Amino acid sequence: MGRKLLWALLAVSLALNLGFAAGVLYLDSEAEQLGASAEARFEAVVSRLELDAGQRAALEALRATVQARREASWGQRDQRRAALMAELTRPELDQARLEQVMSEGSDQRSAFFRDLMVELHGFLAGLSPAQKEAFLAMAEERGFLRGLFGFGPPQDRAQGESQAQN
Repeated sequence: MGRKLLWALLAVSLALNLGFAAGVLYLDSEAEQLGASAEARFEAVVSRLELDAGQRAALEALRATVQARREASWGQRDQRRAALMAELTRPELDQARLEQVMSEGSDQRSAFFRDLMVELHGFLAGLSPAQKEAFLAMAEERGFLRGLFGFGPPQDRAQGESQAQN
C-alpha cells in the first residue's frame, strides 16, 4: 500500500510540475504579445481568432474609430487637467467648479466607453460563436482592449506620435 501511495504522489507531483511549467510558458508568450507594439498585438488577435478578410476589415475600422475618438478626447482631458491645476492656484478652492470639471470628465469617459461597447458588440455579432468566445476570453485579460485599440501603455502613444511626425 505504501509503495502505491508513493507512486501516486510522484505522478501527482509530476503532473503539477508540468502544469506549472506550461503555465509559465503561456504567461511568457502572453507577456510578449502585451509588450509588443500595438500593430503586433492587433496581428496576434487577427491570427488567434483566424479572422477572414471581412472580419479583419471590420476590426480595423473599429480600431480606427476608437483611436480617432481617443485622440480627440486627449485635448479635452488636457483642458480638464489645466482647469484642475488652475483651481489649485486659487487662494480659495471653488468646490462647485471642481465638481463641474470632475463631472464633465466622468460624463465624457462614460460616453466614450458606452460608444465603445455598442460598436464592439456590433463587431462581435459578425464573428462565429467560437471566435466570439475566444475574443471574450481575451478581453478578460487585463490590458487586452487597451492594447488592441492602441491606447495602451504611454510609450505606445509616444511611439505613435513620433511615427506620425516622420
